[in-house]
Amino acid sequence: MTISAPDDPRIGLTPIGSMPQVVELEEGLVRILAPNASPMTLDGTNTYLVFGANGAAYLVDPGPADSAHFGRIAAEVESRALEPRGVVLTHHHIDHSESAHHFSREWSVPILAGALEDPGSPAILVEDGDSIEVDGQRLTAMHTPGHTADHLCFMLPSRWALTGDHVLGRGTSVVAYPDGDLESYLQSLLHLESSGPRGMYPGHGPELSEETAGDVLDYYISHRMYRISQVLEAFSDVRSSVADAVRVIYGNSIPPGLFFAAELSTRAAVAMLVQRGYLQMAGDDDHYVRAGAGLQKLLDELVADRRRPV
Repeated sequence: MTISAPDDPRIGLTPIGSMPQVVELEEGLVRILAPNASPMTLDGTNTYLVFGANGAAYLVDPGPADSAHFGRIAAEVESRALEPRGVVLTHHHIDHSESAHHFSREWSVPILAGALEDPGSPAILVEDGDSIEVDGQRLTAMHTPGHTADHLCFMLPSRWALTGDHVLGRGTSVVAYPDGDLESYLQSLLHLESSGPRGMYPGHGPELSEETAGDVLDYYISHRMYRISQVLEAFSDVRSSVADAVRVIYGNSIPPGLFFAAELSTRAAVAMLVQRGYLQMAGDDDHYVRAGAGLQKLLDELVADRRRPV
């Protein structure tokens, strides 16, 4: 049995390269686009200023250590007479967190994050359900592991969610083994879906409106199920490597420079399939063979997971 690739509901909505550098998205929320566009970061990292009626503010995902980006953030803080209270991270990846220590020192404020292995400054651990209050504004944390173990999304009072790299404005998030965990990622997508966000502000790419947010979450879940089924189908009772599976799945559809990302995501799917008993190692840690039940049982499992209350 095979399943078809789902259609991406965002195709054609916002051309790449057309996002404004600075934009007020809703009352108390400004997005500042970092100048670090690349195949992995898309248009660049989205940095957000979240502020309340009296000017208290938090900086979410400050992005790369870039002087032009620093200047734009400082200009917004000054022009709006904001009082920074902290730097919030959705996760530790450098394109989101590199300048966190800079702003923490510059403003004498703490870093708030889901993991604090090397904070280098005053730090506050944020866990699922925690709220960060900003005089009338609020960020409510949702622990959404998968892209990374420490990943957080934040729900705003408007019921729009800051999704970091959990859900992107275009393309799909890389779940890079071993920090990336596909089992956790699927459960986190279901968790976010069940929370019913009205819209989403991602870490890369344009905002996802109320008209498309639900369809995008449905696409993300269906896309992962499709990729998992492709990985299982790429193996047989003859031992083959993860790199072989990537070539079977993607063919020539990805640039050579992005092969590593596809391989890391495939490894995450392999780890999930080994855990569930559909693949087993064959001689070493890079070769596998099919084991146990076939694709139909796997698809039945994934559909059952999706229907199970989160």
